[in-house]
Amino acid sequence: MRSLICLSALLVSAYCAPVLTDRQQKIKQIWGEDTNVTRAETILAEEAKKLGISFDDYFNSCTADAETLMFTKQEEADMKQEMEAAAKMGNVKVKTWDELFEVLKVRAPKTYAALMKRREVWNKTIAKLDAPAQSFVKNLGNTFLDSVNGLSESEVAGKNPLEIFSMLGKNVKKTKSEYEALPQESKNSLERHFRVRSSIRIVDEYGILRIAFSVIGIVSDL
Repeated sequence: MRSLICLSALLVSAYCAPVLTDRQQKIKQIWGEDTNVTRAETILAEEAKKLGISFDDYFNSCTADAETLMFTKQEEADMKQEMEAAAKMGNVKVKTWDELFEVLKVRAPKTYAALMKRREVWNKTIAKLDAPAQSFVKNLGNTFLDSVNGLSESEVAGKNPLEIFSMLGKNVKKTKSEYEALPQESKNSLERHFRVRSSIRIVDEYGILRIAFSVIGIVSDL
């Protein structure tokens, strides 16, 4: 009798489970298995409308870019392993992305290969942006390097966590201010090719990122 009840429960679960469309399956593939697909579809439709393009064109562009730029599970595993090993070799300070790539080429060859495979696509995508948006992306990359170097220096100097958090907070605040200062057309240019706005809205279903940004803003002023 108990076996019959268990079997019945399994059958009910199987037949009552929602059947995802191809589009919804791709949404989960890009933004994660826990993504609320109905909410994500609504957000993507809203962002497409803001850009003046059809939902299908916007979504197809999202998935095409994701399939090109996303790392495979094997690549992610290799990168994780190499980064953990590289961290044990000591800190390295770099001034440019080219310098960083040269370090990775030696210390993390599989990570280097995975990034190089996508570098040309990334550069072509950036070239499609208008001038202010290109400048923003360049500054964002430099700010990221500053943060990485800052973390390395903080570890060596033995700085307390509040100082480190404040440093990171200032960089996040700087990037946020630079984004807000962009003309609307440049913001749309970024959204059209990188989907940053829609992605943040999709993953921040419960407003945790908004709270985090508020806390970062407070700490960065300390």
